[in-house]
Amino acid sequence: MQCNRLEKNTGRTIEQRLLTIVAIVAASGLMGGRPVSSQQKPGGNEQVIYNFQSTEGQIGSWGTVISDAAGNLYGTTTPDGGGTVFELSPQSGGGWTQTTLYTFESFQDPEGQLAIDSAGNLYGTTSNNPGNIFELSPISGGGWTYTSLYSFGAPGYFPQAGVSLDAAGNIYGTTTRGGYTSGLCYPDGCGTVFELSLQSGGQWTYKTLYEFDGEIESTPLCKPVFDSAGNLYGTTSVSAGSEVTGTVFELSPQLDGTWVEKVIHAFIDDTPDEGSPQSGVVFDGAGNLYGTVGNGGQFTDGIVYELRLQPDGHWSETILHNFQRNGVDGVYPQAVPVFDTAGNLYGTTAAGGSGPGCNDHGCGTVYELRPKSGGGWSERILHSFHDHHPEDGAVPAASGVVFGLNGSLYGTTFYGGVGICTSGDFGCGTVYQIAP
Repeated sequence: MQCNRLEKNTGRTIEQRLLTIVAIVAASGLMGGRPVSSQQKPGGNEQVIYNFQSTEGQIGSWGTVISDAAGNLYGTTTPDGGGTVFELSPQSGGGWTQTTLYTFESFQDPEGQLAIDSAGNLYGTTSNNPGNIFELSPISGGGWTYTSLYSFGAPGYFPQAGVSLDAAGNIYGTTTRGGYTSGLCYPDGCGTVFELSLQSGGQWTYKTLYEFDGEIESTPLCKPVFDSAGNLYGTTSVSAGSEVTGTVFELSPQLDGTWVEKVIHAFIDDTPDEGSPQSGVVFDGAGNLYGTVGNGGQFTDGIVYELRLQPDGHWSETILHNFQRNGVDGVYPQAVPVFDTAGNLYGTTAAGGSGPGCNDHGCGTVYELRPKSGGGWSERILHSFHDHHPEDGAVPAASGVVFGLNGSLYGTTFYGGVGICTSGDFGCGTVYQIAP
């Protein structure tokens, strides 16, 4: 899942753009389907299945793709114009067909991961002007209908993540600005958690569930997730005036319709997990939470952590892996990991790895973490991206991976590939597949 924002500047060099990512860690139309070929890297199990093209209004993807029941992939691209929502459909004889479902206007920035309901409708957010929640609905016979469900303003605005759906079809998400505006949050606000609920007359009602006050929490960059009891969990990445550098929070619904918030874990300066989480969290089957911190850990190159609920009601943290810049491992994990059915974790790092290029920072990795029988976790790098190979992508940034119907992993990169790109010679990014 995507959670944070990349500064848009198509005139930057690859080094400047990668350093922008590192700095962040530390801090309407339809187009016809177009067949695209797959490119296999020699000796590897990663292949590029689509190259983004700035000639089609696409410059890389900041959000993780999603898969529907038929194995189609859906995602968003950042603006060369307004940004797009795209679909990739697998073909029976091999290869994929790309279709642009919607093109936004005026740099609206559809940055987050999409959500899909049981009817195949897509939901997402744009972050600019001043941001909105949208729905794309498939039309019988072909095409999609775009609907703006809500335009942000007061009390919350500037959403930088996608949304989550509950079983009733209500929409939940976060804004990085707005809400509580006094004290440390003056004048922009410290961010909010919101709900958009569908009423019987077909109208949508917006409700602010919680306003962060900045004392120990501020700036939620990621969408919240539900547990089996209907509680929401998420992260905050900034805390002004405190030794706390970020938090994991819980929001619990009350009988009177309000929500109660509590911090279940705080990331603290000068501790092993120091850093600001740029990703959200994910549950395993036992109700434990997992996430990443892009600039934390023993080597300040990032960690994967686990939170377990204890009998006394508190959550205990375990660091599963410390990333380190050693020419092999990835660094700066900015996306939430995902589980396979065996309990292994998979994710991406925005930099690092053994692939050459990206001015010695490394162009990012896809990693696997497996639990050991005697305790602890072992890491394996599934792929190192590099910009010296013309067919490969580079810098998955905040985009993680998802599993498709065939058991393959799918993800996106922000740079690289062979697509025509007005930003220079580094490519506009890719959609890739890693075979099991």
